[in-house]
Amino acid sequence: MIDSNSVFPDDAVPQWARRYTAGAARRHDRFVHLTRNLLPGMRNRRGRRTLAATVVISLDVVLIAAVISFWSIGWASIPLAAGLVVSLTALMMLRIVTGSVGGAPADALDEIQLAQRNAARAICYNLVIPMMLVVYAILIGLSMRETVSGDSLVAAAWLLIALVYSASCLPDVLISWWMADPEPDDFPLDDLPR
Repeated sequence: MIDSNSVFPDDAVPQWARRYTAGAARRHDRFVHLTRNLLPGMRNRRGRRTLAATVVISLDVVLIAAVISFWSIGWASIPLAAGLVVSLTALMMLRIVTGSVGGAPADALDEIQLAQRNAARAICYNLVIPMMLVVYAILIGLSMRETVSGDSLVAAAWLLIALVYSASCLPDVLISWWMADPEPDDFPLDDLPR
């Protein structure tokens, strides 16, 4: 499907962009095909929402650890690393059970999926700006000091990473929360969840 929200008229899109989009759609279809039998018990609303909650809770741990790192880098590094690992694992599982709609190109989605993807991306884009303003304010505050410790710069970098990573995970979380349960016809007879 052609992205109806594209700012470029269809005849103005360069050929290389069309080839890239077609390749991205093929890669997405291959991913969906390869992972269609994985995690059958999580492919319902309850399973998706459990994974989404796991991602959100682990992202909260990452953000809290990034804030704590301004006072204690050593103690904050353990929950930060653990939260990143758990959130990345849960996010990959979430992408498998949702068919990776959040990151799919428009050519690989139907109208409802495209609308959900665009809405989730718009919400997260609007969240990124205030998040970055917080980091910029901290960096401006640090720049007014006579000397700045390396730990403060590392903590600011961790906070920036945590905020950008959180915002990049939210489209998948929102889409998984909005998705309806799949129809029984969507599963081959031997692939039905038990």
